[in-house]
Amino acid sequence: MGKIMLRGKYGIVIVDMQPAFLDGCSNAEKSCLISNVNALVKFGKSKSLPIWALEMSSVGKTVLEVRSGLEGYFGVNFVSKKFASGFKHTSLDGSLKGFSVRNLVYAGLCKGVCVKETIADGEARYSPFISLDLTGVDDSENRWYESHTNYFPTYRELVAFLDKEVSR
Repeated sequence: MGKIMLRGKYGIVIVDMQPAFLDGCSNAEKSCLISNVNALVKFGKSKSLPIWALEMSSVGKTVLEVRSGLEGYFGVNFVSKKFASGFKHTSLDGSLKGFSVRNLVYAGLCKGVCVKETIADGEARYSPFISLDLTGVDDSENRWYESHTNYFPTYRELVAFLDKEVSR
């Protein structure tokens, strides 16, 4: 874990947890990722954190295993996007400002470019937090995430850190 950058309130951004993207994962990898994302959602809901689920508009909805945990939660915002970055031509930035969020915990499949592009587009305004097992990042990508985010090896370590921060 590198230097921790804190800027204020926290929010969670789940990027492209859609069946078409997850189909490229093994069943074990998919199961682990969905389980960890759901644990993060459960934590976020217990702390009343706002949650954004970004969905590539041409691919469909977030997988049912994650979506069912989000539906009905007052703090969830589903954002449809047409580009890799969740900030490009979407309501995400304005919505984050409306909630006074300054720190973003990212989750979602990082086998493509969407999580990386969203973090890169937002890192000047929002401190990014990420863990390997919330994203499925492979070893070739680790260095970028370690140098551009508040990187935690496991979601459990990230949640333990967040639990202390949001309880202050």
